Amino acid sequence: MPTYKCTMFLASQDNEGWTDNFYLSDTDIDAAVTEFDGFITDRLPLMGPAFSILWARVSDVAVKGDVAILPRTFPLDGTGTPTSGATPLEANTALKITVTATAVIHNRHFFRGLYSDTVDGRVYAAPSWFATAMATWLTRLKTHTFCRHRTAVGPPPTYSYTAATQADLRGPSARKPGRPFGLPVGAHRRGP
Repeated sequence: MPTYKCTMFLASQDNEGWTDNFYLSDTDIDAAVTEFDGFITDRLPLMGPAFSILWARVSDVAVKGDVAILPRTFPLDGTGTPTSGATPLEANTALKITVTATAVIHNRHFFRGLYSDTVDGRVYAAPSWFATAMATWLTRLKTHTFCRHRTAVGPPPTYSYTAATQADLRGPSARKPGRPFGLPVGAHRRGP
């Protein structure tokens, strides 16, 4: 079965951006788009209105340039209802999720878009609205995703994909999301 890389582009109201990547196996790219749409449906209740999914795409890992954009109207704001008085946290505060395929094959996901009612310092203290939605999310990761692991260094590197058997929430982590969207790229010329 072909394998597809599915990517969500997310952002906060203060313009911090990050991506979430998942690997799915479906009969064709249209089936992968339909399946990934379920990921978006399950992700929105985990985000309050301060966070959005800017857009999402599905690409075939074996065919360079084979990309499908999800047929939704983006951006999609979070539908979760944080506790009164809770504030959005910076994107460098994340929950670490480990998705396991075998004893030696696993992937890490850093789950961002959190509020102060979910993480208190370095302690996971989720209210019921978040804990319920997170249980649904972990089930989706366990039953639908594949773990990617490198089998040869290359160049180019070679990857293999193994079906996930477990998804576990490991707790809060401080992890920078990387370079924000919208910054200039390329060579910069020196002044006159």
